[in-house]
Amino acid sequence: MNLKERLNQLLSFAPWTFGLSLVIVLMNLGTVTTSEGFFKELLVTLDFDREAIAQGEVWRLLTGNLVHWSFEHFALDLVAFLFVGILFERRIGSVYPMMLLISGLAVGCSIYLFSPSIEFYRGLSGVDSGQFAVAVLSEGLRSKSKAQLAFPLLLGIGLILKLAYECFTGELLFSTGSLGYLGDPTPIAHFAGTVGAFVGVIRFPKILQGSDTKFRKIEKC
Repeated sequence: MNLKERLNQLLSFAPWTFGLSLVIVLMNLGTVTTSEGFFKELLVTLDFDREAIAQGEVWRLLTGNLVHWSFEHFALDLVAFLFVGILFERRIGSVYPMMLLISGLAVGCSIYLFSPSIEFYRGLSGVDSGQFAVAVLSEGLRSKSKAQLAFPLLLGIGLILKLAYECFTGELLFSTGSLGYLGDPTPIAHFAGTVGAFVGVIRFPKILQGSDTKFRKIEKC
């Protein structure tokens, strides 16, 4: 198998993950340039801006997830997204893009409605949290023994404890100071992204054909 065939095989394995990652890279070219220009303006046009949203620029509720404050901030979020997506997109099934969409909207809407002090927001970490949570759920559902269930169970407990800590303290568990992060800490983004992702796979699996049958079983519970 030559390089082109290997690349095509890899892309077909996680098409939504790679496609969205390419879009995110293009949107964040402004994080690697020092001069003002189109890509710097694009960041400002797409970020979560409370005043602009109130004036009708509602796309920012979603696109704020896709832009970042610095290259380091962007790279960390994108690597996490790629890692989980490559491993679990196919396992999650064709409900995957709906999960990402609802998770992103949940982040933007929750910040707008429940965190009025947050004027600006950028970052994919909320969607990353939701993506990771559903990946853990997917792995747990496929466990055929208690031994296999132990690892996803521990990951799930760890995620719950992390979200609880952030919600109760109002601080992020992992510092973003070294990432050029210019916004206020937004722990609600991680919680909302996780809840939104679960809503996407549990309540809307029939919107897309071929959704994973185990998620269908969850819906009926």
